[in-house]
Amino acid sequence: MNANRDVETPFVSVIHSKLLNNITKMQDQANRHGVELRPHIKTHKSLRIATMQMSQGATGITTAKPSEAIGFQSITVAYPLLQKKIQILIEAQRRCKMTDLRFVVDSLEGVKSLHNAITTSASQDQKYRVYIEIDVGLGRVGVLPNDPILHAIHSELILHPQIIFEGVFSHAGHAYAAKNQDEIREIANSEKEILLSLKSRLNFNSVSVGSTPTELSRVDYHGITEMRPGNYVFLDRTQVSKGIATLDDVSLFVVSSVVSINSNHYIIDAGSKVLSSDMAPHSGQGGDGYAEAYLWESWNKKDLSKKAIVAKVSEEHGWVRRESHLDWKIGDRVCIVPNHSCVVANLAMEYVVVME
Repeated sequence: MNANRDVETPFVSVIHSKLLNNITKMQDQANRHGVELRPHIKTHKSLRIATMQMSQGATGITTAKPSEAIGFQSITVAYPLLQKKIQILIEAQRRCKMTDLRFVVDSLEGVKSLHNAITTSASQDQKYRVYIEIDVGLGRVGVLPNDPILHAIHSELILHPQIIFEGVFSHAGHAYAAKNQDEIREIANSEKEILLSLKSRLNFNSVSVGSTPTELSRVDYHGITEMRPGNYVFLDRTQVSKGIATLDDVSLFVVSSVVSINSNHYIIDAGSKVLSSDMAPHSGQGGDGYAEAYLWESWNKKDLSKKAIVAKVSEEHGWVRRESHLDWKIGDRVCIVPNHSCVVANLAMEYVVVME
């Protein structure tokens, strides 16, 4: 593998063989446990990568934005949408002939928006599968499992004749704050138990869970019908720090050049506009600094002993801490493993794909 010398730095690169291996590994896990895989494509925002996931056996895709949903037949929009955005999706469904459009709600206002949008924009024979999102510990969106509003949401939801109550839905993103894989397994098990406990209070078939750390760590899938991880296609330094992946599993990285050197830092041409200023998802810790970096030649030889830390970022510059084991020169190309690959992918206009 060369350093793509004809491509101007900085750029985001994806190793195809590792990408495919990560996709296959998660699909194999889903198949082994009899669980449907509906990956979240906000990680990569790529039709080609989504097509790879579908060809390996994914039953549909998960999105966060209506604009990401176009072009697929079975879609879950994992976001509490207001009426206008729901109508946009329903109208797109007609144009693009989507067969299965699914929504999530976590409030009575959300149910009302969904009811109004379906009544206003949907054909009368179209049905919509809807989940109630449960807050299993992240504290972002979702109904707390013991909140009395849960029953009211369910009762109002099923009043509309075109809505099918599909089940409960969660995202255990607080697993990113866990210190190790054992803690992640505890969070994954707690998530499952919380969702299954609701079966005695609500009548549903589907239990949908989703985060890469929990799904790469989960042992017991009993009662779970679907998982929706996203980051697993690329992985990143955060997943490595939790012990659920190795650097050799990471398929996305940034290639940058050393443009200046001072007494304390090597300055590279990848700053926050490429690497982002995200330390790790959901206030977790991906490690010291914003990323780790290796001289391209060392990375290519799998010599990981000469790790460098991107200690600071400004918009167009990265500040790599100078240490005694490093001897970088202006013009050297370096390979950067980001803390959080999802935001790096979002900032990129394109991927440079390396075929091995």
